[in-house]
Amino acid sequence: MKKTILCVDDEMIILNSLKTQLQSHVSRDVSIECVESADEALTLIDELTEAGEEIALVISDQIMPGMPGDELLMKVHEKLDKTNKILLTGHADNEELFDLVKRINLYRYISKPWKHTDLQMTVNEALNAYDREKDLEKKNRELNALNTSLEDKVKERTRELEDNQNKLEKTITELQAAQGKLIESEKLASLGQLMAGIAHEINTPLGAITASAGSLKEGFWGCLSSLPYVLKSLPEDQNQLFYRMIRRGSSQIQVLSTKEARMKRREIRSELENWNVESADLLADRLVDMNITDSLDEYRELICHPNRDSIIGAAFGLISQNKTTQNIETAVQKAGKIVYALKSYSRFGETEKTSDV
Repeated sequence: MKKTILCVDDEMIILNSLKTQLQSHVSRDVSIECVESADEALTLIDELTEAGEEIALVISDQIMPGMPGDELLMKVHEKLDKTNKILLTGHADNEELFDLVKRINLYRYISKPWKHTDLQMTVNEALNAYDREKDLEKKNRELNALNTSLEDKVKERTRELEDNQNKLEKTITELQAAQGKLIESEKLASLGQLMAGIAHEINTPLGAITASAGSLKEGFWGCLSSLPYVLKSLPEDQNQLFYRMIRRGSSQIQVLSTKEARMKRREIRSELENWNVESADLLADRLVDMNITDSLDEYRELICHPNRDSIIGAAFGLISQNKTTQNIETAVQKAGKIVYALKSYSRFGETEKTSDV
């Protein structure tokens, strides 16, 4: 069964950076979905669950309009208690973060801006932990089925249930205590809240730039090693077609919603299956990520080429490099606006002081 990683952040540049990084490190049978709000995330979870897909991991930003990240992850835990959860936060209060870990049964939190290797390692560990939990659950079911007829096993199971009940009561007590501490911690001074908001706004573009720089550095060597082989394997006319594919994927500026992207994947998969293309499902995902969603006939020679995986992989790498560069430009512009706003606020404050004098 195909597993899914769900990324939630109100900043599209962060989502793009997360998806680009994760695609290069997780297995190709893991789908990566991105949404910009907690409400979209809960709706998509219901759709994926009804479709029979497993949501192995949810990665959420903490500070978002509407519902914050910790409240979203609590609702995710209520729906899917086996799904692992990672919180992205720019807040450095260790005591508050510890309380959050216990309160929402968090797998781990990552500070913004994150390091490329830290994100890769944490996500891989979370996916492995999810698989181990599923395997353990399966083995427990098999063991219970084999021993249900044994009286001593029933007694042992009863004792285990009593122990679990005691642990549950203890956990509830701990959660109630943690909730009390959280209520106390929410009594922050207005200056502290303002500084936390500024830190979050600054960390958002910094996180996007850091993640994008790591992706560029890693993707450069992959493109450098594969591109000569791809160009050599194609005749001149198909070389030009390869360049057109890259230009089209890089020049597309439309942003598909999650629902639109899923519809495009189904349409493309159906067309590829009509062409008898192998691994049509995985290839459809890749083409949507490359923004190649219309006029597939134009690129049929490349899609049906014997070296298709190398050709599409090289094109995807180059298009991803361009998208990553655009993410950096967007993040730099956002950081510039924040600095300009802070300077304007500073000048306004100086003007007020002068007027008071």
